[in-house]
Amino acid sequence: AATFKSGNVTIEGVQNGDAALYLASDQGDDWNDKIRMRKGSGADLYIELNNDSNVWETAAQFITNGGVNLFYNDSKKFETYDNGIKCYNHCRVEGVEGQGATLALYADEGDDSYDQFLITSTGSELRILGNYDNGWDRYLEVKPNNGVKLYFDQLDTSDPVAKFETTADGAKVTGISEVTGNSEISGRALI
Repeated sequence: AATFKSGNVTIEGVQNGDAALYLASDQGDDWNDKIRMRKGSGADLYIELNNDSNVWETAAQFITNGGVNLFYNDSKKFETYDNGIKCYNHCRVEGVEGQGATLALYADEGDDSYDQFLITSTGSELRILGNYDNGWDRYLEVKPNNGVKLYFDQLDTSDPVAKFETTADGAKVTGISEVTGNSEISGRALI
């Protein structure tokens, strides 16, 4: 039953049943022209799409005093929960044309610089950075077909000096290398 009061619309379902609002486009003559917002007998709200086979698929679920779930083709892909968000199967961070993509990880509210880390892709390399009082330090750099570099206390300038890097011939260490325990070197070693 639908009632109109002071500009509001109330849709009531039967006792212990669902209440739904249906929207139809293009005269509603095809199943996939229809969408519905449905409140189940509990407190949750659903937005559902009708596929070509007259089957309702959940697009979004809003849980009272809880989270929000988003679906793709009736399969849950994104969820909010008390500690943050969850992505299912694949989570993609995409930069705009000509720019990199960055995933920022801020622990403990990110209120201290030591709580802040970045994983960034420039298109030609992947970097892991940490923020300190003097700026962003580079820890790791990965260049496709060109190796991996590890850094220690190096600002993310245009060309910081790596302490360890892989090369086509093996590995290169800059500075002191300390080995504890047994060490075996096969092939050639330049010391």
